[in-house]
Amino acid sequence: MWYKANHVYTNSRTRENNSEAEAAELLGCSTRTLERRSDEWGLTRLQVDGKHGLETHYNTDELMKLKETLQTPIVVGRPRGTTQAATEQTALARITPQLAALVELIRGETATAAPAKPSVPITEKLIYTLAEAHAVSGISVETLRAAANAGELKTKQVRGIRGRCVTPDNLRAYVKRLMK
Repeated sequence: MWYKANHVYTNSRTRENNSEAEAAELLGCSTRTLERRSDEWGLTRLQVDGKHGLETHYNTDELMKLKETLQTPIVVGRPRGTTQAATEQTALARITPQLAALVELIRGETATAAPAKPSVPITEKLIYTLAEAHAVSGISVETLRAAANAGELKTKQVRGIRGRCVTPDNLRAYVKRLMK
C-alpha cells in the first residue's frame, strides 16, 4: 500500500469500500461530479487493482458522513425521468415574472415585434437610393452606378444611408438625356 495526496494505492479489495459508481449513487450525483469534488469533500480515493487496471474506490464510512453533511442529493443537469421542457419550466417558475417574460421574448415565443419604420410611398421620397431609382425608372442599378461614375448622373453619399443617393429631379434629367 502506498499514498499520494488523497489517493491510496492498494491491491486488496474490501467490502468497506464502494466503487466509484456505487459511491456516486449513494451520494445522488454523477461519477464525474464525484471525481471533480472528491478533493473538495475530503474523500480519500482508493486505487484498487481491477480487471482492467486500476479502479477508484471510496471508503464507505467517509461517504456516509459526507451524505449526512450534505443532506440533499447533488443534482447536476436534470433529474432522471424528467424532460428538458419540465426542467426549463421549473427553472422559469423560480425567476421573477419580468425576467421570465424577457426570456420568452428572446426565445421567440411571444410575437411582439418592434414598431416598423414609417413607410413613405416611393414617389413621395425626396431622395432615392440607386435601388429605389431602379424601381422608379426601370434602369438597372449597374447602369445607374456606371452613369454616376461617368458623371452623367449626379449622385451624392448621404450620411446614414448606405450607398449613393440621387434626387428625383436629377434622375428625371438623366432619363430625359437618355431619351434624346
